Amino acid sequence: MNRNKRKLILVSGIPGVGKTTIGNFLESKYRYKHIDMEKYHRTSVISKNLDKFVAKHFKENNNIIITWGFSPDKKTINIVNFLNKYGFKIFWFDGNRESAKIATMQRKTFDNKILKKQMDALDAWNVPKRINAKIINVFDKKGNFKNIKKIAKEIKSI
Repeated sequence: MNRNKRKLILVSGIPGVGKTTIGNFLESKYRYKHIDMEKYHRTSVISKNLDKFVAKHFKENNNIIITWGFSPDKKTINIVNFLNKYGFKIFWFDGNRESAKIATMQRKTFDNKILKKQMDALDAWNVPKRINAKIINVFDKKGNFKNIKKIAKEIKSI
């Protein structure tokens, strides 16, 4: 596998900022392999054998985007840092917190108490710094989402 030519990207961030959306966009329009960690993987299983996880998902030579909105803990931070060492570029999506909250609450899978608890934990852990992530503001000055293609260019995926 030639890690120098392919793009390896991990996008994390606060709830409601379009992590899965950017992964689906890159998969459908630019043939990335999208691994949505929230949908398919358990942190405890991955942390037991990171090499097996990498071998399973990264054996092909395609561009990969991992999207992962996680609640911070030591195991999860260690997995992200492992991926960083493997060559992944790490991005943290953030921005207008009120717009992100509105987007999250539209899913109807969150309630305000859970969302507040997760946001407080992300802030308390200072996750972007701990995972050495480049922070990307996905909102414009009016609190609307930026164009997805602009965001993709900002993370240098296209």
